[in-house]
Amino acid sequence: MTVASSKYDRLDNEAYFTPAWVIHALLAVETFAGGVWDSGAGDGAILAALPPDMPCYGSDIAPAAPHIKEVDFFDVTGGSLWPNFILNPPYGHGGRLAVRFIEHALDLAEQHGGKVAALLRVDFDSAKTRRHIFGGHPAFAAKYILTRRIRWTNFDQKAAGPTENHAWFVWDWRKRAGTHPVIGYPQLFDMEAIDA
Repeated sequence: MTVASSKYDRLDNEAYFTPAWVIHALLAVETFAGGVWDSGAGDGAILAALPPDMPCYGSDIAPAAPHIKEVDFFDVTGGSLWPNFILNPPYGHGGRLAVRFIEHALDLAEQHGGKVAALLRVDFDSAKTRRHIFGGHPAFAAKYILTRRIRWTNFDQKAAGPTENHAWFVWDWRKRAGTHPVIGYPQLFDMEAIDA
């Protein structure tokens, strides 16, 4: 697969705000009992798309909304009050920062038997240096491929549309040992509103 260059400058702190339909696609196939932490919450778009009765918490090193707490995720060690994580992590050089976010979320979620869901480029699991968090990880449970490309909500993109494909990757510490990860295509419910 050839990946075309986006020809856009990277945004500060890699702050790409997630449209609601992307979170709705995840929630169509996964449940998150006990609450959710978005540790790179930006403007809180992921939290805003969650059901109103779902407990949630948002933090970021550079919050873009007053209700998001200023927290360096990697300073959080030991006990976490939140069993689950839904992330659109910053990639960093070569995807290394995204891997760190996932690894740290997995460590914090393990004590609760929780879940981690990360929004990543569809081929992010292809690198052999990341095998330890995908095929080689006991909690890796699912990959849900989005069949519509994402238009980030905080900057204008070309009329022709985005060039990258994404998927939700999910780890579940309650996954039965020996079961194979699910590969799926979640239904996109609010198609008319996707580009609004």
